[in-house]
Amino acid sequence: KACDWRTLESTRPSVERVSSWWKAAGLGSMPHDGGWGAASCEGVQRLLYDVLSVTDVRLLPAPRNPRATIIVQATQDAYVDPITSSLLLSAWSLPESQLRLVPGGHVTSFLAHRPSFRAALRDAMAQMRPPRDSPAPSRKSA
Repeated sequence: KACDWRTLESTRPSVERVSSWWKAAGLGSMPHDGGWGAASCEGVQRLLYDVLSVTDVRLLPAPRNPRATIIVQATQDAYVDPITSSLLLSAWSLPESQLRLVPGGHVTSFLAHRPSFRAALRDAMAQMRPPRDSPAPSRKSA
């Protein structure tokens, strides 16, 4: 699951607090049914979708060098679902790219497995260099 709705339900803020967040986000008055009924939940879900959808990396253009594309995915990531990386590679049609998995969550994987992230960066940078036997690019003089 992408969202623990039970926790959200048990720790939900007041309607006034949500309404102030809604206004702070520049959305005007929050549409609600006077309580936390279905209309309010749908409105909050829609707001979350609208806010988070701009972070969808599938909206970005595919990388120019698929061999230099290495995605490092945390296996217990609660923010970026592990299936997302596979979907991204599929959406970009990058069969030459790599998906590397590291144990942990969204932040803990980075903190505990920094060498894996550095190795992915090094390997990606190495793929960006021309092969040793290829001629150097020519420079045009002005």
